[in-house]
Amino acid sequence: MAAACLFCANPAPTGRTKCTFHRHRAVCVGSPGCTNQVYARMRCVRHGGKRRCRVDGCESYARNQNLCFHHAASVLPLRVCAVDGCEKRAHAKNKCLPHSGVRRCRAEGCLLYARHAGYCAHHRQEPAPPASTPALHEDDSGWFEDVWSRVPYPATKLE
Repeated sequence: MAAACLFCANPAPTGRTKCTFHRHRAVCVGSPGCTNQVYARMRCVRHGGKRRCRVDGCESYARNQNLCFHHAASVLPLRVCAVDGCEKRAHAKNKCLPHSGVRRCRAEGCLLYARHAGYCAHHRQEPAPPASTPALHEDDSGWFEDVWSRVPYPATKLE
């Protein structure tokens, strides 16, 4: 019987310790006997693969400048719009949304900013209006049968 993979319940090939899905994943070297997958620096998260927040007593993982999400918001300064007299938060190009040249949604009466193809997230999901169907001409009546008559059909018949 094949041995199970170190990381999952799938069988490992003969002479191997990991299944074909996990064959290129490394095992943590941070602690003897640890069989967790490596996250970074050849260590799993538990044994030092992720850095902790630099604030004393905080057990969260660091995201930005060795600070967790909560402490980064309180310590790091917010970027303010570069336009004189504007105190809004900067998003792109060191400017707020109105000053950065971002366009508004193309939907009639919508004041939100466009996110995708000229529409905001709400109006982007609305179904497109139905396309007009071309009018059939008198000589087009048999085109469907003509096309399907040329398609090879299996020799067996369904009964």
